[in-house]
Amino acid sequence: MKIRNAVNNALNKAKSDIIVTTVTKTQRDNNIALMISKKYIAKALLKQRDIWKHIFEVKSIKKNEK
Repeated sequence: MKIRNAVNNALNKAKSDIIVTTVTKTQRDNNIALMISKKYIAKALLKQRDIWKHIFEVKSIKKNEK
């Protein structure tokens, strides 16, 4: 919940309407998944990655194609 709130606070400060509803970390690959409200699509969150990517230590950011 702490990470979700940090991402939402960063988005909010940037005047974004996107809301991250859930943050999940996979056990096997240590991937982090951000789920957003149904009002938006992943592409919108990816466009704003410069706003929130500093919260994570990331090698890459990509959309799940499943």
